Amino acid sequence: MNLLEELRKIAESNPLEEAEAELGEDLKTHIVGGDVPLKILKFFHDNPNPSDDEFHAWAEKNDMEPDDAEEIAYKFVTEFANFIFGGKSKGRAPANIDADQFSKGIEVELEHTPSRVVAAKIAIDHLIESPIYYDALAKMEASLTGGATTT
Repeated sequence: MNLLEELRKIAESNPLEEAEAELGEDLKTHIVGGDVPLKILKFFHDNPNPSDDEFHAWAEKNDMEPDDAEEIAYKFVTEFANFIFGGKSKGRAPANIDADQFSKGIEVELEHTPSRVVAAKIAIDHLIESPIYYDALAKMEASLTGGATTT
């Protein structure tokens, strides 16, 4: 599981205590630097698109310097930007992407993330590998499951 998947998992579905138990203290610290980044992720999960004043007030209430909390938030934004502009697509959609393959790809990748943006990015990366990636994946899955597919 990559950093972005770990962060999304923590931010969207696990209270901090469950995340600590699930990841273990050493892994949790290695991935996100400890409790403070987890609290910041949880804040953004619970408060989408906050104003600066709201974020600063929350940081101060949680005994954090607002500038330090912003620095951590910017690190998360940078990690997400690296994800979007990295990979095989380098942030670009192929010129001749097949709409049917792209739709199939998004649905398949939603098995791994609740975000349509992340699913679309992964689908584009796979379609750069092969323009029929998701048809080929469905055939491979059918051969493994005796005919039942997920796409």
